[in-house]
Amino acid sequence: MTSNDILLDKANEALGVVDVTEADKLYEELVNAIEEVRGKNQKEVAAELQRLARAIESEGRTDDSMRLKQRTCEVMLRMSMAERHRGRMPALMRPPAGSTGPAVESPTRKLAFLYVGTQSVANEVSWLKGALGAVETRRLEESGREYVFLSVPNSVPIMVAEDELVGPWLSVFEADNPDQAIDHIRLQGSDLLKEEARVPGGKLTWLRSHTRRFGLIASSCLRQFLPGTT
Repeated sequence: MTSNDILLDKANEALGVVDVTEADKLYEELVNAIEEVRGKNQKEVAAELQRLARAIESEGRTDDSMRLKQRTCEVMLRMSMAERHRGRMPALMRPPAGSTGPAVESPTRKLAFLYVGTQSVANEVSWLKGALGAVETRRLEESGREYVFLSVPNSVPIMVAEDELVGPWLSVFEADNPDQAIDHIRLQGSDLLKEEARVPGGKLTWLRSHTRRFGLIASSCLRQFLPGTT
């Protein structure tokens, strides 16, 4: 049996369970199994889940396909929040294994929000409200591009933005000085590519390597579009 068959079996097992708590455990096992095969690259995990959803849809099980997408998305969000509460940072933020140097204060302040790029802001916002109980807190527009902010119980805010490149949900960290934070991260031996994107009131800097992608945003910019942020 191939790894693809095993993952599809795990997806069908989770879909076949009625008890929500038990099903969530199986969905989490599915995500972990995908990471074992594909690595912890969010884009790769999302692509594999999409492949599984298409395979199920090809069998005429459209509702199951949609449910798989929604439930795994919810589980991945909870897993991300659990990592945040444990104080974990992306691998690129940590010193290399075996480092004996003194501990260095993190160049970032906190996880600021989750970024959701989509070609249909209305559809994504509607799904988040229905599936996760999200509440819209602010809506902005800049250069013809729409940005919607939502709050989710026991979670950081979510930014939904019009984006030609639709991908997995991405973590965006707050930094007093993003350029200094980038320099610090690169000193730890991280091979990073830097990309900049406009957001209301400033810019968002994306950092990516072959395994990770995350964003940095200046505290001053964050306060402009998320009032009440300290």
